Amino acid sequence: MKLEKLISELKIIDIRNNQPECDIKKICYNSREVVPGSLFVAIPGYVTDGHQYIGKAISQGAVAVVHQDDLTDYQTGVSYIKVADSRHALGLLGSCFYGKPSASMVVTGITGTNGKTSLTYMLKHIFETEGKKCGLIGTIHNLIGDQVVDNRGRTTPESLEVQEIINEMKERGCSHLFMEVSSHGLALDRVNGVEFDYGIF
Repeated sequence: MKLEKLISELKIIDIRNNQPECDIKKICYNSREVVPGSLFVAIPGYVTDGHQYIGKAISQGAVAVVHQDDLTDYQTGVSYIKVADSRHALGLLGSCFYGKPSASMVVTGITGTNGKTSLTYMLKHIFETEGKKCGLIGTIHNLIGDQVVDNRGRTTPESLEVQEIINEMKERGCSHLFMEVSSHGLALDRVNGVEFDYGIF
């Protein structure tokens, strides 16, 4: 996907070395997953800060970087896109990269202290009884129909993985998605870019 299209929905503060026609092959927020042609999103974390790994990401082939902190080094041939909140931007980037997959199905998000898991499974069963193909994202499993998809140990995965999973559900014909949305996931923008039709508390 062209960089210009990929970043079109971001609130951009500044761009350096803009290459709008640059073709982005992959989005990463972990420098270890960068391949040539990647867009690297530098996210501040609780333990480490992704801004510290921008150099490593570029050395592995990143051609563009989304960041929120000011940088001291800007390499030629690499586009730098500064935003107010790179974690917030990650979900929007993922949604755009995968073609806004949540828009093609009915998405129900379930949040609250207790009952999220039970309710997602009940709703999935009810709709499957009516002949709908359903996906589920939650604490125990992520499911596409009856097939288990790794949830990486999180009730609500990181926003990029959320978009990747929803895209897989779309490609495999799911019409409905029931999703646990933890308060932690909401606070960390992990559902940013998901187009919800219904919310249950």
